[in-house]
Amino acid sequence: MLLVEVRKLFLFLAFASLILSYQTIKAESAGILPEVKYFVDPSRQLTIEQVGGQETLFLSWGKDIPTGLQGNPGNIWVRISANLQKEDLIYEMKSTFLFDFQGYIKKTDGSFEKTGIAKSAFGKQVTFAIPKREPTELFLLIEQEYGFHLLKNSFYKKNEHERLNLRRILVFAGVMGAFVIALILIILAGTKDKIQLMLLLQMFGSLIGLCLEHKIYIYFDLVFETGNYFKLLSLNILFSTSVYLLIIRDETGLFVNKIYTKFIFTMLFILLAFFILHLIFPSQILWQCLLGMLLFMTIIFLSSLIYVWNSKPHLRFITVILLMVYIPLVLSLLVIPGVLSMDFWIWDPNFRLAVPIFMTHLLYLRREQRLKVLTQELDQKNIQLLQVDKYKDLFLARTSHEL
Repeated sequence: MLLVEVRKLFLFLAFASLILSYQTIKAESAGILPEVKYFVDPSRQLTIEQVGGQETLFLSWGKDIPTGLQGNPGNIWVRISANLQKEDLIYEMKSTFLFDFQGYIKKTDGSFEKTGIAKSAFGKQVTFAIPKREPTELFLLIEQEYGFHLLKNSFYKKNEHERLNLRRILVFAGVMGAFVIALILIILAGTKDKIQLMLLLQMFGSLIGLCLEHKIYIYFDLVFETGNYFKLLSLNILFSTSVYLLIIRDETGLFVNKIYTKFIFTMLFILLAFFILHLIFPSQILWQCLLGMLLFMTIIFLSSLIYVWNSKPHLRFITVILLMVYIPLVLSLLVIPGVLSMDFWIWDPNFRLAVPIFMTHLLYLRREQRLKVLTQELDQKNIQLLQVDKYKDLFLARTSHEL
């Protein structure tokens, strides 16, 4: 009975975190759009003093700029104007996998002061505090060679940004609470089968992916070079995708289809090949190939679940959850090559843990089915025992009568 109540609490917490994640993404789009310009230095040699005084170098930031700034074009300088500032503001550049950057504030005397990330930032995002003072400008230098994607520039009032970060922290805390409960439920399930082991591995794999995307490792004083960071991230993509496909292949029963099984293992082999190439020759092209394979594999296992919607009704709950989580991923991955606009970027790293958390439902479905089978077997044995007792009584009655 206690286990049932814990499962109810767990599902409520997981659903609440998922819905709040969507609300947080919506809140992030409410910032003030600043005046932003950019300049690309292909030589990667220019300093802030050389760039900061050359206003003619900078071009206006348009909607198609983020897609055009991929593929190692050089050092990217972003110039953010705060000339109309009347209060303390927080500048935030929404991006993916960006961590090689520096910020500089241009002071009234024309000199430049290096500035650090705002203390209120959660997850070490590209966030800088611009205090209220005379007209000033913020310059952002992006030195990262590949892997990142620039999405949106926003200004927030200080109190608005604090509320936004509190919401982000609340979602993360809810997800981690659901993670701990789900981990306990998986261990207590007692099914002792392959899916229990794969879910345990997937839980920890998703946790590592979440920490990498949120950059939580920085709070533990861990530092990764760009190449090592993306190698670890690509390993996480390979592992997670493979485990999901194997779980879904077994649960849907499509493993009996030899063509489907051969197709799945061929796709996993191609994914492994891209992973190995990326380890040896890390580059923007191979990173995008990995993301492309992730997109393709995601579509495959979503299609597999939809295909068995009628024949496997116990998987409908998981199918709905996967659609809620992975449709944002598919849309967001289509933003990177410029197929969709930045407005369609609705992925949240917290979604990484949502799938393995909700997949614990499969374990308990199996457990309930097993208990149902055992109950039926016990009922049959009880009936057999009753028949044996009946025959025994009949035998004793006849024997006593003969005596």
